[in-house]
Amino acid sequence: MVPGHEWYLKKGRFDLERIISAWHEKLRDALAKGYDGMRVSGNAFWLNTNYWNDFCDYERALSKSLESRPMMALCTYPIGVSGAAEVLEVARFHQLAVARRNGAWELVVPVPATAMRQSLTPREREVLWWAAEGKSASQIGELLHITKRTVDEHTQKAVRKLGAANRTEAVAIALRERLIGPSLRARGSASVVTGS
Repeated sequence: MVPGHEWYLKKGRFDLERIISAWHEKLRDALAKGYDGMRVSGNAFWLNTNYWNDFCDYERALSKSLESRPMMALCTYPIGVSGAAEVLEVARFHQLAVARRNGAWELVVPVPATAMRQSLTPREREVLWWAAEGKSASQIGELLHITKRTVDEHTQKAVRKLGAANRTEAVAIALRERLIGPSLRARGSASVVTGS
């Protein structure tokens, strides 16, 4: 077992290429010893915001580099100290993601973004974005100059369209599928810009 700081940081520097090369070297050693492949497990509990973007780049690159190699990686993330956006960003980089909810393990299954993007109205996306920012329905209504009841109606429509159980899950799906995001151009009220 290697502490995360030792594996990921050398002299306080996060070097994506060095880390991936080190995984490949460990795999070569395992294969040379006669093993069929390698399983590894790591957790990101040591991560802080200073390295988050680097770590996301690493997760993408590592996932791609493992596609043709006999290596499985189990990654664990601290939901308690991570925001929904961070957790979902990480889930997108992996072939498979599970989450523990109400004591039960559930498979996180992506829904095709194109169908959802076409079904959500700009106002529904806007309401979900402000919900992702932690705003209550009343606060969203004030920001968008609409009633709380109208906010609730947009939210419920978005929840149904996304196949979510509630507002929180709808926000999580919308963030994961990049239907909403931080690229807001605020001019009095905000308009949501989504990725392609």
